[in-house]
Amino acid sequence: MILPHLFYSCLNLSTVFLATADVMIIHFRKSKSYRHPKIVYHKGGLGTRSFRLAKSGENRAENPTGKWVLPPLVSWYEMTGNGLTNADMRDLMNSFSYGSAITGFKDGRFQQQIEKCTGKEVDMKLVNAYPHAIKSTKRLNVHGRYEISAHFDEKSYIIAQGDDNIVIYTNGRATWDSASNNRCDSETIVYFQGDGNLVFYCKGKGAVWALGYSGSSGPYYLMAEHGRPVVKTYKGVTVRKL
Repeated sequence: MILPHLFYSCLNLSTVFLATADVMIIHFRKSKSYRHPKIVYHKGGLGTRSFRLAKSGENRAENPTGKWVLPPLVSWYEMTGNGLTNADMRDLMNSFSYGSAITGFKDGRFQQQIEKCTGKEVDMKLVNAYPHAIKSTKRLNVHGRYEISAHFDEKSYIIAQGDDNIVIYTNGRATWDSASNNRCDSETIVYFQGDGNLVFYCKGKGAVWALGYSGSSGPYYLMAEHGRPVVKTYKGVTVRKL
């Protein structure tokens, strides 16, 4: 059995797209009007893919209620196909010894296992990826409470404080803050622009801080590298360390 890759992307807690990859082919399904694209077990024999995207009308085995439901994207929902419940199927699959096919997906070896498959360094802490300019901005003025706007790990993040000060923490230490860099007295808006420039705008003042880089070969990604926020091109080239 060939074990495929499963991909899904979420924005504001909603699924944007879901994809499965079998032998050199990636199948995509955009979310559109529904919130639960289905991946089903594909019982096709040895040497075929184990999971695939569900086809139109394939709802019976996964959902015995006869009604449309919106379960979590990844769930052990009731399944009655072939006389097996979902719990039976899960226990059965977990009882097999897959030998060298088992990878460390549940421990610190996860990234190393992915790198073995790709043959190059992979950053597993992708925070935001905007191939085009953002039309609706994220406002970080929180008036009296704290809000983490971009989280890399437990020690590195961008936070909007209740006093309207925006602070970038790297490995537990504040490395940049808006109070020391022409702080806003009103609301601060963060743009990750389509040209690759990350800009902090102050309402009534204009841009108060910028990445200082723009180009036409985007998209650009805000990522974490050894716990430190960095901006990279889609080819992995570091543009700026924050």
